[in-house]
Amino acid sequence: MSRAGDEAALPGYGWLFPLADGRVNLGLGGVPHRRHGATDLRATFQQWVTRLPGDWKLDESAAASPLRSAALPMGLNRRPQYRDGLLVVGDSAGMVSPWSGEGIAQAMEAGEIAADAVTLALTRPPGTRREQALLHYPAEVDRRWRAHYRLGNLVAEQVFARYGYRPLLNPAVMGSKATTRLLARLFAHLRS
Repeated sequence: MSRAGDEAALPGYGWLFPLADGRVNLGLGGVPHRRHGATDLRATFQQWVTRLPGDWKLDESAAASPLRSAALPMGLNRRPQYRDGLLVVGDSAGMVSPWSGEGIAQAMEAGEIAADAVTLALTRPPGTRREQALLHYPAEVDRRWRAHYRLGNLVAEQVFARYGYRPLLNPAVMGSKATTRLLARLFAHLRS
């Protein structure tokens, strides 16, 4: 995507999710870096929307709510994932992938881990043993994703935030089956 007013690439992506009632969730995710200076994401969003087909009628006059923004909680940047009987999953636990900006699969998997921890905890009497069972949740999240998110955070800061995805999309990278297989595994967090 480009920033409004120039053609400098701003790392990020746009999304358009159809909703069941015929509306759509339309948004833009940017990964600004200090090198980009001040970034007007609202103007960038408007510029992106004007590039969509006009007959889709996706301008602000058709919006069901005002344009809002929030930072994506990425890279397991929300801690703790468990405290005082509360287990957090998905965005509230910072589970958006720094590789792809997606988080639904991680939220669902974390929900499964949390359910297992709660089920185990409920088989134990209140107190230390129950607490130990609940502490299994953040330990398992850390075991499964720590390395993936750490590497993703590093790549996001050093590559994506500075250059976007362009370095990955060059012919040398895309022409290598081994490299594209590795990238697919990293972006999708495939373990096998």
